[in-house]
Amino acid sequence: MQEKIIKDLIIQKKIIPFFQPIIDSTTKKIYKYEILARMFTEDHKLIFPDIFLLVAKESNLLTNITNIIIEKSFEVFSKNDFNFSINVSEEDLMTSDLIESLNKNAKKFKIAHARITIEILETINLNNKNAKNILENIELLKKCGYKIALDDFGTSYSNYDRFDFLTVDYIKVDKRFAMNLLDKNHNESIINSLFLLTNELNIKLIIEGIESEIVYNKLKNKGINLFQGYYIDKPASILNQSLIF
Repeated sequence: MQEKIIKDLIIQKKIIPFFQPIIDSTTKKIYKYEILARMFTEDHKLIFPDIFLLVAKESNLLTNITNIIIEKSFEVFSKNDFNFSINVSEEDLMTSDLIESLNKNAKKFKIAHARITIEILETINLNNKNAKNILENIELLKKCGYKIALDDFGTSYSNYDRFDFLTVDYIKVDKRFAMNLLDKNHNESIINSLFLLTNELNIKLIIEGIESEIVYNKLKNKGINLFQGYYIDKPASILNQSLIF
């Protein structure tokens, strides 16, 4: 029953973009937003992303969700000057449809390509039969002026060998490293090494999973400046444009 409800909501384009800010501790202002897909039933009950995304994947509807998020979020960001990030799946990157959708909506809503970051999820496999098409489309995205981020770095396929294939603008460290920072000493060492690496490669580092002032200040004092997490602000269906840290 829930599977049918999810499919119907996708077909009806009832995917809601939620916005979570990433802040720059240097300027103490919003650096950009990440857009997250959310789904609610007709009686306003949340369907968790891991549930509806799995149904979408099994039903070949993941690209539908991406296109809905692109169109709805571009409309929101056409009314301000903030930069923003969109998550894409392996299915999105296997054809040129993603680039066509991005370009079409960027033109429609008059949004500069440089404002948009494409976040490549950790589950994307660059070692399988689809790798050639995926890498070619990522390169096309770069040529079109879009920025590229490696999301959830440190889990699944997101590893150092990615630098052999990709030129990226951002690395987003998986949230578990910051969330467990005070309990696991090696997590701090891992973040330190990534900070040094990204500086050397001229890549911006974003730390996800910031849930306390202690962790925020600890990492900020190391020179890291881009942060995301519930301590900063929770995802919401409207932009919190007045957030200052």
